[in-house]
Amino acid sequence: YGLTVDGIVGKNTEKALMHGATYARARHKALRSCAITGSVGKTTAKEAVWGALSAATDTYKIDGNFNSVIGMPIALMAMPSDTRTAVFEMGMSGLGEISAMTNALKPDVAVITNVGHSHLEFLKTRENILKAKLEITEGLSDNGTLIINGDDEMLATVDYTKYPFKTVRASVNDPDAEYFADNIVFSDGAMCFDLVTEKETVRNVTIPGTGKHLVLSALFALAVCDCFGEELTVCAGGLCTFRNASMRQNVRELGDYTVIEDCYNAAPESMRSALETLSVLSKARGARAIAVLGEMRELGENSAALHTLVGEIAAEKKIDCLIAVGDGGKHIRTGAVNAGMDIGNTYHFPDPEQFEDIAELLCGYMKKGDVLLVKASRGLRTERIIEALLRMVK
Repeated sequence: YGLTVDGIVGKNTEKALMHGATYARARHKALRSCAITGSVGKTTAKEAVWGALSAATDTYKIDGNFNSVIGMPIALMAMPSDTRTAVFEMGMSGLGEISAMTNALKPDVAVITNVGHSHLEFLKTRENILKAKLEITEGLSDNGTLIINGDDEMLATVDYTKYPFKTVRASVNDPDAEYFADNIVFSDGAMCFDLVTEKETVRNVTIPGTGKHLVLSALFALAVCDCFGEELTVCAGGLCTFRNASMRQNVRELGDYTVIEDCYNAAPESMRSALETLSVLSKARGARAIAVLGEMRELGENSAALHTLVGEIAAEKKIDCLIAVGDGGKHIRTGAVNAGMDIGNTYHFPDPEQFEDIAELLCGYMKKGDVLLVKASRGLRTERIIEALLRMVK
């Protein structure tokens, strides 16, 4: 490295940042930290963990999506010197990236939310995606804890007995999991459940929002708190203040309509989750369910089949109207129609720049009380549809 009047010059920016992060971490000798990764749900889980931990102790997190080999070390170096508890998010686009981040942080607890289809274009197989996500364990000490999604089929294939650290499962389906959500109840705008652990049961845990994915995020959060030795009833109360990050399944009222804004990113797993949320919310309100679904990117050679699958899920969830956007949208529409959805209630807009036309169609179609979901990969910028619709209904 060389010093200049502007800073430090190095041959490789990523390595320089990671060296800086490693040095910063070494200065925080008393720090206890949690690292979170997964194909989808990383940021939601991070927000839930932070909310639950913050009820018991001051907890550091960085606002925004600082989860890359650039952003994560910056977040670590920006951490205040008096930080004692911190939660970090780790994303990736290829092998080796999570390895570098976790080895810099040396987390006490690691969470893997799921292993999906994101980044298939680069990693080719879900087995490689699993391998990349498991890199998060490289930074764990022998007395650390790995928390996994006990309902994930790929994570279930791993032999965790070969690792020296402890592995526990969080599940909404398996009562034998170390952290199980029992008696899940949906009320308009919130999810409520009983947390069942080996040691105790915490009743009526409530997290704002709709969808079982939020229950799973709450389970991850409380499992992390338990690993840190915090009082679970206190931490469960902290979940009441949970707020999802921008453009991630945020429910908002738009005139006479309810809109689920989920425009940050999209993968088959998160599409299923969003459609389930739309179905539950619309049924609870006795309203029609309308979905604007844009293409999902970085799916490689499986793209057409996975888009078709999303259309089939939309039909399965009895969505009343489907508007598919982008090149992949034609496969979403085909999947929905082939699975039984009335073709007259489906539309395809090949160009994402037609957001004004989509909003105009919605404005003419929607009735008072309707629930609208807008979801796509970030590159389509489908939040513009909501913005245009807002201008039209004012």
